[in-house]
Amino acid sequence: MLAIHNRFERTVRYLMAPSATSRLRFRALKLFGTFALALGQQLSPDCLVSILKIVYSMGRGEQWALKFADSAGRPVDPGLLEGLTSSFGDYTECLSIVSPESMFIPEIVGQYCLVKPLMPYPSMDSLGMNLTDPKLMARNRFARLMDGYRLPHLQTVRAFVEAMNVGKGALFRYGLCIPGQCSAQEIEKLINKIQFPITHIPLEVGPECQVKGQHRSLDGHQTVAILILGLLAILAISSTCYDYITTVSNQNYQSTNHQTVHRCSDEWLTSFSLIKNTRSLYSVDGSSSSNTTNNNSSKYASLDTIRLLLILAVHMAHAFQYTTSLGIIALKKLYSRVFPAIFEDKEYMFSRNYLVIDSLITLSGFLLSYSVYSKLQKNNGRLNYLTFILKRWLRFATLMFGSVLFIYLFPLTGSGPIWHIGVGWVTTGCQNSQNLWKMLFFVHNFRDEHLERLSIANSKCNPPSWFLGVLMQLTLAGPLVVLLVYRSRKYGTLALVVLLAIGLFASIGPYLLFNIRPYLQLWDLDAIIYTVSKSFTWYNFTANNFITAFTVGIGYGLLLNSSSSRHKKSISKLATLLLNWLSLATCLAVYFYNITFWHLDHSAPLVNILLWLTIGKLFYCLGFGWLCFALCTGRAELLNKILSWYILRPIARLSFGIYILHYLVIMNRIFTNHYTYNMTDKYMYEHFIVDLIYDILLAYVFYMIIECPLTNITELLFGGGCRCSYRSRRQIDHDQLPLLLFF
Repeated sequence: MLAIHNRFERTVRYLMAPSATSRLRFRALKLFGTFALALGQQLSPDCLVSILKIVYSMGRGEQWALKFADSAGRPVDPGLLEGLTSSFGDYTECLSIVSPESMFIPEIVGQYCLVKPLMPYPSMDSLGMNLTDPKLMARNRFARLMDGYRLPHLQTVRAFVEAMNVGKGALFRYGLCIPGQCSAQEIEKLINKIQFPITHIPLEVGPECQVKGQHRSLDGHQTVAILILGLLAILAISSTCYDYITTVSNQNYQSTNHQTVHRCSDEWLTSFSLIKNTRSLYSVDGSSSSNTTNNNSSKYASLDTIRLLLILAVHMAHAFQYTTSLGIIALKKLYSRVFPAIFEDKEYMFSRNYLVIDSLITLSGFLLSYSVYSKLQKNNGRLNYLTFILKRWLRFATLMFGSVLFIYLFPLTGSGPIWHIGVGWVTTGCQNSQNLWKMLFFVHNFRDEHLERLSIANSKCNPPSWFLGVLMQLTLAGPLVVLLVYRSRKYGTLALVVLLAIGLFASIGPYLLFNIRPYLQLWDLDAIIYTVSKSFTWYNFTANNFITAFTVGIGYGLLLNSSSSRHKKSISKLATLLLNWLSLATCLAVYFYNITFWHLDHSAPLVNILLWLTIGKLFYCLGFGWLCFALCTGRAELLNKILSWYILRPIARLSFGIYILHYLVIMNRIFTNHYTYNMTDKYMYEHFIVDLIYDILLAYVFYMIIECPLTNITELLFGGGCRCSYRSRRQIDHDQLPLLLFF
């Protein structure tokens, strides 16, 4: 109370100071005296005085005070009927507010908060909603406003209640600029004290409010991430220095002895070397040996480029999908622009291409079977299965948990009106120990439906990493199938046929066994968000959907091992050309057939979708697999030369890093927007290019300090160690060429 009295006394002295405007100040004091006394128990002394100062300065027309009103969002903004969920106001203007210095009143700064009207809403389960209930399907009086947008399925009571559940009662947000001396809770109490008796709708302010120059304290996860990444950076610098020193000393030794010694310890001590690891970007297998430019080593470089193109396609699709789903809070014209772009617009049909994942799985099976079969031939049929699986586990775990370190630092990389929402989407799931344990055992592609309904963000860590979970699960069976084919061609071939049959059944197993309809039947499902999420998990995130693709890849990999010049000549050039074009046409036909399933106002027939999930995907994988086989056997020489272009090789080597980190780059771009915006074609394609540049740079850092060093160490541990060797001067000079070209 003494503090309130002292602050109030200083305010009175300031307002009543003799001047030409003393009468105006007296009126201001009289006007707000009752207001201040009534709210003295609601607001802190500093907050109360700052509000009085702002209101008084507004009356005098002072610019800094008027900015508090000018930077605020509008509860009803233009374009509301076309679909608008936010009005941010001017975030930058609010944070730039600073009051003039005063002897009695502390400096007042702007603080930006989001205000959300919280509508009461029932639980979906408590209402026992289902699609056949006519009351829940009934259209209300406002539904016809959306008739012109061809969105009848969003006009039902069920769709409205589901949207309320997802948004926790908040369907609209607007920015509010408040004094930095006030807390969000104080302003929330003040606003609700005035408006709630009238509207009976509570308003939530914050709870995340931002002030310019606000200190960000590090949490435990961020501290650990900084320590680990800092240690890796120190190792990289030290290893690089050692690599440079030994290179210089070897050159001096070579000048007199015409040869240089290659010590075993050097391999360990240079595992983190930036020079060595940058050189490895130009090799197909990731090694930094002297044969990085050898034609035999670059025989399958085109497959690395194909993998890169597929991952860029994923990046591009996710840039659109995350913008129109997680980032929908910042978009304008949802009904007239965004929803048509999602379901029908041809310029965004790439975002509806889920066959790219089948392509990656087919390519993975192709390379795995070729690698395992080659080892079996080299080792007379012996294969250390546990060592092979352990190496794959270390490889994938390095990618996943290395990306988690970057995710922990995500909150430190941006700001904006909805930045705290983006931080919640990205980091919350990775702070959940249950998700980390699932990632450790590569079962994180199986989603917890109950946890996902409570909090979608808390149920997953780095969503794109689900692909590694599926790939690891398929890898467990892949070597065993190849081993069976090696031991018995007859039974191995039979096993492949059986796996294809199992894969076809498993692709539609969720519908046949559990009556879960495919997500492509969006408008016929009983809920738009939760049910589609569940269906998408069953038909896209689980290994059963990719058994066919993986088996086809294994088959082509085995065919590559058994191929020879005699087999190549047995097929004429004309027949090879026809097979190449037929495979390409098959892939395009299956892809465009999928595009016909997407409509804004109705779903495709269930039978067509089931046929596409089984026969369609099988033919697509057969066509794609043949194209990979043709590239590796010289049956598509021109295309192979283009895809094996030396300049593309370093970026292709970064493809795994680009994939595992692209989620961070896209989310940073989405949630650092300071204004609501229209999703134009120019905006989407320009930002995709910018995102890709940032992603490549981030992937290079990831490759240098995490991916490549740990790959080097794994090879030293499981590759039989290293032996001392000697290289000629010509080999050393030839080895430096990729490094010089790169820089």
